[in-house]
Amino acid sequence: MLKDIASQVHRTPGAVSKIIENLAQNGMVEKKTSESNPRTVTIMSTNLGIRKRDEVMSRLDNYFGEILKAIPDGDKEVSIRVLAYIANQFPDNKPFRYSYDYHPDCGAELTFGEESNIG
Repeated sequence: MLKDIASQVHRTPGAVSKIIENLAQNGMVEKKTSESNPRTVTIMSTNLGIRKRDEVMSRLDNYFGEILKAIPDGDKEVSIRVLAYIANQFPDNKPFRYSYDYHPDCGAELTFGEESNIG
């Protein structure tokens, strides 16, 4: 499983293990060893980890929102389509893929997810 996670984030299993250990030391995740198999570890986000993730995602939303505001209205839809298309060219990054919805009244909305509606 660690190998799968490492592949998804383009890191070695050793690097992912160190990242998880740092997150645990900083209280962002909790590690629990299985009683039936000591080699199996469950990793769960803590409340602090969830709050920090939410802060980061909020900052990213604000950052990209400011960038979108700077793009002239007539160019926003095309700009978002191009960026989403480029992001979606990395098939092994499926969890990080973008999709978008464009609403002429309120602008564009970028989303992350497993599926993308960009062709």
